[in-house]
Amino acid sequence: MDRNLLAFIAVAETGNVSSAAEQLHVTQPTLTKRLQQLEQHYATPLLQRTSHGMRLTTAGEALLERARAIQVAYLQAEESVALQKSGMLKTLRIGAGPLFHIHYLGSILAQIQPEFPGTQLRMIGEINDVSLPMLRSGELDMVFGTYETVNASDQIRFIPFEQIEHGVILHEEDTRNARDRLPLAELSDRPWIVYGQSEESGSRVFAAFDACGAPKPTIALYTTSFALAFEMARHGPFVISAPIQLAPAINLSSSGCRLRTYVTNPSIANLPGGAYVRESLREYPIVKRILELCRSKSSTS
Repeated sequence: MDRNLLAFIAVAETGNVSSAAEQLHVTQPTLTKRLQQLEQHYATPLLQRTSHGMRLTTAGEALLERARAIQVAYLQAEESVALQKSGMLKTLRIGAGPLFHIHYLGSILAQIQPEFPGTQLRMIGEINDVSLPMLRSGELDMVFGTYETVNASDQIRFIPFEQIEHGVILHEEDTRNARDRLPLAELSDRPWIVYGQSEESGSRVFAAFDACGAPKPTIALYTTSFALAFEMARHGPFVISAPIQLAPAINLSSSGCRLRTYVTNPSIANLPGGAYVRESLREYPIVKRILELCRSKSSTS
């Protein structure tokens, strides 16, 4: 792909020349020269330097959308040609949140590794907000998570294999644990812990309370660390919003964990869960095999 466009995308996304240069493994003078060449080609400024970093001009904003589409198309062309040459991925980079680590990928990747010993497996634990942009840019090859709309221009396919119901995690000595389905309204006075990085992550919780006409709870913590959430819930009256499919890993009272997963009434959310894959990777044998094992595990769980 054109190096000048790559430099432009990197600066637009980082907002900083030094960070973009580091990302592309070039010097700052080299990166600046590439930006200048691009602006000379279009005969208009594309970026403006401000006290807060680099900002896109109107022309730059128009170019960025097209440049990203070119980046996606170039990446997928490379992958399609590589499939015809060898059909093997040297490295498979996967992004997934805790549910998919615990409920799916641990056992599946243990089976995949000896079947495809020539492929190096790499895994990062991130939420969709982080991992899906990495999938688009080619930093990841597969992402496991709940369904979100993706742009057709990204050429990413979502393959569902299970409905993910979100319930709550409480300390097992909580007096409410005698019932199979906890009334959500009874949990409005408790501090909540939500998996995510921003206040938007709590929107599903708030929507569920609105649906049952109960006061919205206070979100005490937004976190991407379930380990931290579990430790807090063991020592305080916290409610953790989490998929009920985590129950096998959570219901560990015999080991001293003292936490349990419960379904709520109404449910906090019920969303399709599955894998996001770039279209150019779907026919690789290792990708097809992972998806096959995911579907099989879902049908028997």
